[in-house]
Amino acid sequence: MPGSLEECIGNCTIEKRSKGKFTSTHELLNAYKNGDAFSKDVWLKSVRQLAIGLASVTNILSPEVIVLGGGIAQAGNDLFEPLIEYMNQYEWRAGGNKVEIVKATYGDLGGAIGAACFAMSKFVVRSS
Repeated sequence: MPGSLEECIGNCTIEKRSKGKFTSTHELLNAYKNGDAFSKDVWLKSVRQLAIGLASVTNILSPEVIVLGGGIAQAGNDLFEPLIEYMNQYEWRAGGNKVEIVKATYGDLGGAIGAACFAMSKFVVRSS
Protein backbone atom coordinates (compact mmCIF):
# COMPACT_ATOMS: atom_id res chain seq x y z
CA MET A 1 0.00 0.00 0.00
CA PRO A 2 1.45 3.39 -0.92
CA GLY A 3 2.72 5.25 2.13
CA SER A 4 2.84 2.15 4.33
CA LEU A 5 5.82 1.14 6.41
CA GLU A 6 6.09 -2.00 4.30
CA GLU A 7 6.55 0.19 1.23
CA CYS A 8 9.16 2.30 3.02
CA ILE A 9 11.36 -0.49 4.32
CA GLY A 10 9.91 -3.89 3.36
CA ASN A 11 11.76 -6.42 1.26
CA CYS A 12 8.92 -6.44 -1.28
CA THR A 13 9.80 -2.90 -2.42
CA ILE A 14 13.58 -3.07 -2.36
CA GLU A 15 13.91 -3.18 -6.15
CA LYS A 16 11.73 -0.08 -6.48
CA ARG A 17 13.54 1.79 -3.70
CA SER A 18 16.97 0.89 -5.09
CA LYS A 19 16.03 1.62 -8.71
CA GLY A 20 16.59 -2.05 -9.56
CA LYS A 21 20.10 -2.29 -8.14
CA PHE A 22 19.15 -4.70 -5.34
CA THR A 23 16.65 -7.55 -5.32
CA SER A 24 16.63 -8.13 -1.56
CA THR A 25 17.22 -6.26 1.66
CA HIS A 26 19.99 -8.77 2.38
CA GLU A 27 21.85 -7.62 -0.78
CA LEU A 28 21.32 -3.98 0.15
CA LEU A 29 22.66 -4.52 3.66
CA ASN A 30 25.72 -6.39 2.38
CA ALA A 31 26.54 -3.44 0.13
CA TYR A 32 25.84 -1.02 3.00
CA LYS A 33 28.24 -2.93 5.28
CA ASN A 34 30.87 -2.79 2.54
CA GLY A 35 30.65 1.01 2.36
CA ASP A 36 28.65 1.39 -0.87
CA ALA A 37 27.43 5.02 -0.93
CA PHE A 38 24.25 4.34 -2.95
CA SER A 39 23.17 1.52 -0.63
CA LYS A 40 23.84 3.77 2.36
CA ASP A 41 21.51 6.43 0.93
CA VAL A 42 18.77 3.88 0.20
CA TRP A 43 19.10 2.16 3.57
CA LEU A 44 19.22 5.30 5.69
CA LYS A 45 16.28 6.84 3.80
CA SER A 46 14.31 3.67 4.53
CA VAL A 47 15.26 3.69 8.22
CA ARG A 48 14.41 7.40 8.44
CA GLN A 49 10.95 6.73 7.00
CA LEU A 50 10.46 3.89 9.50
CA ALA A 51 11.44 6.27 12.31
CA ILE A 52 8.96 8.89 11.11
CA GLY A 53 6.21 6.26 11.04
CA LEU A 54 7.09 4.93 14.49
CA ALA A 55 7.39 8.44 15.90
CA SER A 56 3.92 9.23 14.57
CA VAL A 57 2.50 6.19 16.34
CA THR A 58 4.46 7.02 19.47
CA ASN A 59 3.32 10.64 19.44
CA ILE A 60 -0.33 9.51 19.22
CA LEU A 61 -0.43 6.44 21.46
CA SER A 62 2.58 6.95 23.78
CA PRO A 63 3.57 3.26 24.09
CA GLU A 64 6.35 2.25 26.47
CA VAL A 65 7.85 -0.27 24.03
CA ILE A 66 7.75 -0.96 20.30
CA VAL A 67 8.75 -4.48 19.29
CA LEU A 68 10.17 -4.87 15.79
CA GLY A 69 10.10 -8.29 14.21
CA GLY A 70 10.21 -9.84 10.81
CA GLY A 71 13.16 -9.92 8.50
CA ILE A 72 14.03 -6.28 8.93
CA ALA A 73 14.85 -6.77 12.60
CA GLN A 74 17.56 -9.23 11.56
CA ALA A 75 19.61 -6.22 10.42
CA GLY A 76 20.56 -5.73 14.09
CA ASN A 77 22.68 -2.66 14.81
CA ASP A 78 22.54 -1.62 11.14
CA LEU A 79 18.85 -0.99 11.78
CA PHE A 80 18.64 -0.08 15.45
CA GLU A 81 21.51 2.43 15.69
CA PRO A 82 20.32 4.80 12.92
CA LEU A 83 16.70 4.19 13.95
CA ILE A 84 17.42 5.46 17.46
CA GLU A 85 19.20 8.51 16.04
CA TYR A 86 16.20 9.31 13.84
CA MET A 87 13.77 8.71 16.69
CA ASN A 88 15.74 11.28 18.69
CA GLN A 89 14.84 13.79 15.96
CA TYR A 90 11.17 12.91 15.42
CA GLU A 91 9.71 11.51 18.63
CA TRP A 92 7.87 13.95 20.87
CA ARG A 93 8.97 13.09 24.39
CA ALA A 94 6.48 14.55 26.80
CA GLY A 95 8.01 14.64 30.27
CA GLY A 96 11.26 13.32 28.84
CA ASN A 97 9.82 9.85 28.26
CA LYS A 98 10.96 8.01 25.16
CA VAL A 99 9.77 4.77 23.66
CA GLU A 100 12.01 1.72 23.96
CA ILE A 101 12.49 -0.07 20.64
CA VAL A 102 13.44 -3.73 20.90
CA LYS A 103 13.93 -6.69 18.59
CA ALA A 104 11.26 -9.38 18.73
CA THR A 105 12.51 -12.46 20.53
CA TYR A 106 11.14 -14.88 17.95
CA GLY A 107 12.00 -12.87 14.82
CA ASP A 108 9.94 -13.87 11.77
CA LEU A 109 7.93 -16.34 13.83
CA GLY A 110 6.77 -13.85 16.47
CA GLY A 111 3.31 -13.35 14.99
CA ALA A 112 2.71 -17.06 14.49
CA ILE A 113 3.93 -17.90 17.99
CA GLY A 114 1.77 -15.17 19.49
CA ALA A 115 -1.29 -16.40 17.60
CA ALA A 116 -0.60 -19.98 18.73
CA CYS A 117 -0.22 -18.89 22.36
CA PHE A 118 -3.46 -16.92 22.16
CA ALA A 119 -5.30 -19.90 20.66
CA MET A 120 -3.90 -22.21 23.33
CA SER A 121 -5.01 -19.82 26.07
CA LYS A 122 -8.57 -19.98 24.72
CA PHE A 123 -8.62 -23.78 24.47
CA VAL A 124 -10.16 -25.30 27.56
CA VAL A 125 -10.47 -29.05 28.01
CA ARG A 126 -13.49 -29.95 30.07
CA SER A 127 -13.30 -33.08 32.10
CA SER A 128 -16.35 -35.22 32.88
